[in-house]
Amino acid sequence: MTIKKIDLNNLPIIKDSDVPERSRRHNPYREMFKVLNKGQALELDPDKIPVNITTARAALRNFQKAGEFIYLVAEQRTMDDKKILYIRYPDDAETI
Repeated sequence: MTIKKIDLNNLPIIKDSDVPERSRRHNPYREMFKVLNKGQALELDPDKIPVNITTARAALRNFQKAGEFIYLVAEQRTMDDKKILYIRYPDDAETI
């Protein structure tokens, strides 16, 4: 194995302010979950709304791990071999 030597005089050094900001992917689920009020449920039907219900459930779980939307409940139902995810905000939920 050949060890390559690094030329320390020609390192590509830039200013700290020139380092690009970290970009975040847009997550539409936060906005979707925010519109729910007590006693309402969001029906996520892939035929009606272009969402992946597995991703929506995972997004809710991740938000809840971070302390957001703790009061929301995800329930999945299968009707005619079609999966529908309901994000519920129960009447008896206590908001934090």
